[in-house]
Amino acid sequence: MANGGAMTVRMATGISGGHAATAGGIALSAPAQGGGSVFASAADGSTLHCEYVFNTLSRSGVGVCQDSAGEVFDLQINPS
Repeated sequence: MANGGAMTVRMATGISGGHAATAGGIALSAPAQGGGSVFASAADGSTLHCEYVFNTLSRSGVGVCQDSAGEVFDLQINPS
């Protein structure tokens, strides 16, 4: 799930001495950070569930994982 983005549209008109100038612009922003989860299982029936937050600009993230034995692990995602 990502954080929301935004869209802005602006328009301006200036008039001076009988001359007019118009300027316009559009600004867009996309989500740069979002969260997710992973549920993985192995052939022996053991499982690993992870929840994380990921930043698309830095291609990195952090989170936490818990295995089926109840052990908790920190998760660090680094760009490769």
